[in-house]
Amino acid sequence: MGEILGIGIEELVFIGILLALLFGPESIPKIARNAGKALNRLFRSPLYREGQQIRKQIQDLPSALARLAELEEVQKSLNSEISDLKAQMDPGLDKVSESIASVVKQQAQPAATVAKPASPSAPPADTAMPPANTIAPPTTPPHSIDDPPSHDAD
Repeated sequence: MGEILGIGIEELVFIGILLALLFGPESIPKIARNAGKALNRLFRSPLYREGQQIRKQIQDLPSALARLAELEEVQKSLNSEISDLKAQMDPGLDKVSESIASVVKQQAQPAATVAKPASPSAPPADTAMPPANTIAPPTTPPHSIDDPPSHDAD
């Protein structure tokens, strides 16, 4: 059968008979009203709600611990795989870094030479080019207005 607050129906009947014998049948409704108000205040109190949240967290604790243990195992396996990959890549990285260093040295040597300054009588190279934001007109139009359009009749 059902239980209310962990108390079965048989126990509730026994408590009711005991209350009737102790306080008399005429005072039982007043006692029940007061008990209902007290339970209502208890269930609405912040202390009771906090207790319910703590109870729920305690119930969820085993599953949370299981998830945490599983995550730790996954993290250990990932760390071992990463260390294996690093061990495989280290010899290759040394070769790549050596080749990069040699390329950088080769590119740095020509840049170290000083270019000769342009002669003062020669015009600067950038004045021969039109500005980058302007569009130069075409030198010859695609067709003249006087020329009739050509139609090929094949």
